[in-house]
Amino acid sequence: MKTLKKIMSGFPMKRLMYNRGVLYALCILALFNLIMYANARDFNSVITLIIVGLLVSFFSKNMIVVLAVAIGVTYLLNYTSVKLISEGAENMKKEGEETAEDTAEETAEETAEETAEETAEETAEETTEETDEEKKKMYDDLQTDFKDFQKIQDSILTGMKEIDPLLTKAETFIEKFEHYGKKLEKTA
Repeated sequence: MKTLKKIMSGFPMKRLMYNRGVLYALCILALFNLIMYANARDFNSVITLIIVGLLVSFFSKNMIVVLAVAIGVTYLLNYTSVKLISEGAENMKKEGEETAEDTAEETAEETAEETAEETAEETAEETTEETDEEKKKMYDDLQTDFKDFQKIQDSILTGMKEIDPLLTKAETFIEKFEHYGKKLEKTA
């Protein structure tokens, strides 16, 4: 333990805490982590990194400490497999343990699967008729939607035809003011 204290006392911690290179490296690492989390759509990690950084900034004005703690806490929350809370752990069984209820459930599931297979064969004929009716209904719905789409398209085109003369008037108006602005610049 004494040798560890001697090694740590010889380590220039104060210079490391105020080193610009370390600060820039941590800034780049924090930005890289933010981009990586956002790209992976892990917005919980993005928010965690920002909130931890803000909270630590209230306690320390050293940005090296703020960035290091924010990156470290976010990493610990994301990549460690610490299971501190296990909901429902009192009902969990160890591997290899089976009760009579478990075996009864398994046999009930097997019989349910067998009856499901039998009924599936019987209903296969009925489902083909239903799918044909569904396809016809979908086709009819598409035709009505297409007619509605054509009406909307026609209304948009007529609106554009009405707006076109107004746009040309606005363009000529702007050109006149640009012309007057150039004249004023030349005289000034």
